[in-house]
Amino acid sequence: MTSLSQQMNLNHYSHQADFAQNLMSTICGEHRLDTSARDTLDFHYDGMRLPNRKMAIGTIRYGANVAINISNLKAYSISDIR
Repeated sequence: MTSLSQQMNLNHYSHQADFAQNLMSTICGEHRLDTSARDTLDFHYDGMRLPNRKMAIGTIRYGANVAINISNLKAYSISDIR
């Protein structure tokens, strides 16, 4: 199995908040996720690593009301597209 740091395309889906939080911590740095829907998310992350630029870009969908603590992230940009 290829580690997350070696994968180019990143496509992940889960209903578990712990999975979403751990995955996004791996991609962006510390990612604390607060939600009352811990086991009923509709989490989707579709992205791509750009290793030559040391970055990843993608879209995140939680499918529930969430709060993201960004105090110690390496980098983050959020755009609300509806």
